[in-house]
Amino acid sequence: MLKERLYKLVKENNVQLGTVSFQLTRGVAQRNHEFPPMGTKPVFIAFTTEKGIPEKELLIKVDEKIIGNGIPGNITRKLQALIRERILRDVRSLKKKAK
Repeated sequence: MLKERLYKLVKENNVQLGTVSFQLTRGVAQRNHEFPPMGTKPVFIAFTTEKGIPEKELLIKVDEKIIGNGIPGNITRKLQALIRERILRDVRSLKKKAK
Protein backbone atom coordinates (compact mmCIF):
# COMPACT_ATOMS: atom_id res chain seq x y z
CA MET A 1 0.00 0.00 0.00
CA LEU A 2 2.81 2.43 0.88
CA LYS A 3 4.69 1.62 -2.31
CA GLU A 4 1.61 2.28 -4.43
CA ARG A 5 0.92 5.62 -2.70
CA LEU A 6 4.50 6.78 -3.27
CA TYR A 7 4.53 5.69 -6.93
CA LYS A 8 1.24 7.54 -7.44
CA LEU A 9 2.73 10.68 -5.87
CA VAL A 10 5.76 10.51 -8.20
CA LYS A 11 3.49 10.03 -11.22
CA GLU A 12 1.13 12.86 -10.22
CA ASN A 13 4.09 15.23 -9.78
CA ASN A 14 5.79 14.01 -12.98
CA VAL A 15 9.11 13.52 -11.20
CA GLN A 16 11.78 12.32 -13.60
CA LEU A 17 14.79 12.72 -11.34
CA GLY A 18 14.40 13.60 -7.69
CA THR A 19 13.48 12.31 -4.27
CA VAL A 20 10.42 11.15 -2.41
CA SER A 21 10.17 11.83 1.31
CA PHE A 22 7.51 10.57 3.68
CA GLN A 23 6.70 10.51 7.35
CA LEU A 24 4.23 8.37 9.23
CA THR A 25 3.37 9.73 12.67
CA ARG A 26 1.52 8.36 15.67
CA GLY A 27 -1.26 10.83 14.95
CA VAL A 28 -2.40 14.24 16.06
CA ALA A 29 -2.19 14.64 19.83
CA GLN A 30 -0.72 16.92 22.46
CA ARG A 31 3.05 17.07 22.02
CA ASN A 32 4.32 15.46 25.22
CA HIS A 33 6.21 12.49 23.74
CA GLU A 34 3.68 10.03 25.12
CA PHE A 35 1.72 7.78 22.85
CA PRO A 36 -1.68 9.24 21.97
CA PRO A 37 -4.84 7.48 23.15
CA MET A 38 -5.83 4.20 21.48
CA GLY A 39 -7.81 4.82 18.31
CA THR A 40 -5.88 7.94 17.30
CA LYS A 41 -5.46 7.77 13.54
CA PRO A 42 -1.87 7.96 12.23
CA VAL A 43 -0.90 10.82 9.90
CA PHE A 44 0.82 10.11 6.57
CA ILE A 45 2.72 12.95 4.88
CA ALA A 46 4.63 12.60 1.60
CA PHE A 47 6.17 14.95 -0.93
CA THR A 48 8.48 14.92 -3.93
CA THR A 49 11.41 17.11 -4.84
CA GLU A 50 12.58 17.46 -8.41
CA LYS A 51 16.35 17.48 -8.67
CA GLY A 52 17.59 20.29 -10.85
CA ILE A 53 20.59 19.36 -12.95
CA PRO A 54 22.25 21.75 -15.37
CA GLU A 55 21.41 20.73 -18.93
CA LYS A 56 25.06 20.14 -19.86
CA GLU A 57 25.42 17.61 -17.02
CA LEU A 58 22.47 15.58 -18.31
CA LEU A 59 24.21 14.75 -21.56
CA ILE A 60 25.88 11.35 -21.60
CA LYS A 61 28.85 11.12 -23.95
CA VAL A 62 31.05 8.32 -25.22
CA ASP A 63 34.05 9.34 -27.33
CA GLU A 64 32.61 12.87 -27.42
CA LYS A 65 29.41 11.56 -29.04
CA ILE A 66 26.18 12.32 -27.16
CA ILE A 67 24.40 9.02 -26.49
CA GLY A 68 21.81 10.03 -23.91
CA ASN A 69 20.23 12.81 -21.89
CA GLY A 70 20.88 11.37 -18.43
CA ILE A 71 17.25 10.42 -17.83
CA PRO A 72 16.92 6.65 -17.39
CA GLY A 73 15.33 4.90 -20.35
CA ASN A 74 13.24 1.72 -20.42
CA ILE A 75 16.16 -0.69 -20.08
CA THR A 76 17.73 1.25 -17.20
CA ARG A 77 14.40 1.47 -15.39
CA LYS A 78 13.89 -2.29 -15.80
CA LEU A 79 17.39 -2.97 -14.45
CA GLN A 80 16.78 -0.61 -11.52
CA ALA A 81 13.51 -2.39 -10.73
CA LEU A 82 15.25 -5.78 -10.81
CA ILE A 83 18.01 -4.54 -8.52
CA ARG A 84 15.44 -3.05 -6.14
CA GLU A 85 13.53 -6.35 -6.06
CA ARG A 86 16.74 -8.27 -5.37
CA ILE A 87 17.70 -5.93 -2.52
CA LEU A 88 14.23 -6.19 -0.98
CA ARG A 89 14.34 -9.99 -1.24
CA ASP A 90 17.78 -10.06 0.42
CA VAL A 91 16.61 -7.73 3.21
CA ARG A 92 13.55 -9.91 3.85
CA SER A 93 15.77 -12.98 3.98
CA LEU A 94 18.14 -11.32 6.45
CA LYS A 95 15.23 -10.25 8.65
CA LYS A 96 13.91 -13.83 8.74
CA LYS A 97 17.35 -15.15 9.70
CA ALA A 98 17.64 -12.54 12.46
CA LYS A 99 14.42 -13.77 14.12
